This record gives sequence, structure tokens and C-alpha cells, in this order.
Amino acid sequence: MDGPLSCTVGSYNVTVQQLPIDESIVVRNIFDTGVSMAGDKVYTLTDGVLRRHAFDGSALAFEDEIALDSEEYSTMSVAQNGTLYLSEFMESFVAVRDGATLFSHDGPDYVIMHPSGDWGISYFTGSEVEKIILNGTEMQTEPWAFPEVDMISSISISEDHIFVAGGAVENNEHTIFVYDLSGVLQTKLGGTEFGEDDSLGSVTAVVETANGYMALDGNMRTVLFWAPDGTFIGSAEDSDLFGTSYPWMSSASVMADGSILIGMPEERPDESADEFIVYRLTGF
Repeated sequence: MDGPLSCTVGSYNVTVQQLPIDESIVVRNIFDTGVSMAGDKVYTLTDGVLRRHAFDGSALAFEDEIALDSEEYSTMSVAQNGTLYLSEFMESFVAVRDGATLFSHDGPDYVIMHPSGDWGISYFTGSEVEKIILNGTEMQTEPWAFPEVDMISSISISEDHIFVAGGAVENNEHTIFVYDLSGVLQTKLGGTEFGEDDSLGSVTAVVETANGYMALDGNMRTVLFWAPDGTFIGSAEDSDLFGTSYPWMSSASVMADGSILIGMPEERPDESADEFIVYRLTGF
């Protein structure tokens, strides 16, 4: 992408700008990548390697790799205080801040934390999950469940909502279930038959802005938008938004200014490797 790309979705003019990385990130496993921001630092996670980058508002500059006890980590979330949480099935759940490990706990599977850093959700595939409660470096767990979901594919948590993507018990269609923070279902997004405008393949991330909800569909290579009340606004293909050809759109998070940070691996034009690319989306 040489410059910003814009795309009209409903009444929104959505603009995407690639954020160049001074040291390219070659990816072996395209499905387990992530990007998050804490303060003025952007963190990328690819092939179990956690990197810290300085961010000047328009580009990323590699600073260092943060040592982890395992190279298997695939899931990352960040709290408002800059703490990073990393998890993986059969690996310890760890917290890192300023390059130092704050704790390491056995037990949880994939963990997504609330932005407060006080609690999160550990999940694997079934509808039964665990609530993770942190008190400093101490961890407690409570059983929880999302009975409307048959098989969970991803979980995202905003300030006000929990987004659980997976097959619906009622019709097995891929659906985003929107819960309040106590686990009460508020609305459903998607969940329609294949071929419908808002049908979903495999949702990898959901974010919430003042204008509503945005989701990345990794399988369909589309970005979808809904109003706060769950009304479908529209979608855009990856080629229209990012100028990409066939990426795995893997992660998204809301930045401090309200724009959206998005990461994905994309095959290089010469087919020599898959490379992790970061974008900034504005206008929604």
C-alpha cells in the first residue's frame, strides 16, 4: 500500500493507512499472530516471539524482543496500565510489563483480559469457560458458561461488552454473541446463512467504538460493521480496505485516539514468505 485507502461502508467513509515496520516480520504460522498497543509502544506477537516497537504516529520502529519462557504463545491482550497478558493451551498464563514478567500461573487456556486488567476469560472450544480474577499477582478462577454458543472460536472484551464468536446452539451458524460484563446476552451479530450480507465464516476479533461494532472475519477476508443496537451496516473486502490479496486478518484493538489497530500476515508479492503487516483504521 503506497498511501491511504478509503472505502464507503453505509454512511461511513472508512480510511486505512499501513504503518510501516522498519524491520520486517516474517511469519511461519499465519493463524497465531497479534498486535496491541500500550502507551506509545506497539507490541507484535508472531510465532511465539513478542516484540516491542516505538510508535511515532505513522510508523513502527523495532526496539527489542521480550523474553518469554515458551515460544508457543499465540494469544495476547493488553490492559490500560500497559500490562500484556499472554496465553496458550497447555502453557502458563503470564503477565508482562516494561519487559519484566509479573506473574506466571498454570491452569488457564486461551485468556482474554478486560481492559481494566482486573479480570478476564479463559476458554478453549466449548461453551464452558472460566472467569479469571486477578488481585495483584494472585489469580482466582470461577466457572462460567455461554450456553448460547456451541463451539467458541474467539473471544474479545471491550470496556462494556464481551463478544463471543462461534457456532450458535440454535442453528449452528457462526455468530457473534454480545454479552454485558455479567454475562447476560444483549444482542447477536451475524448468525445468518452463508451468502447473506452479514453471514460469517470465522471471526478472529471484535472491537467496539462509539459508532458500534467492527469484526474481522478471517475465513471470508472481510471486515464487517454494526450499529450499537446490532443493526448491520455493511462490510468491506480486504482488497478494498487494505489493498491485500489473501491475508489472515488476525487481530484488532482500539487505540487511545479511537482509531483501530489491525494486524495480519500477507504473502509477499514474490511469494517468498508471509509477512506481518499493521494498519490503522479511522472513520468508524
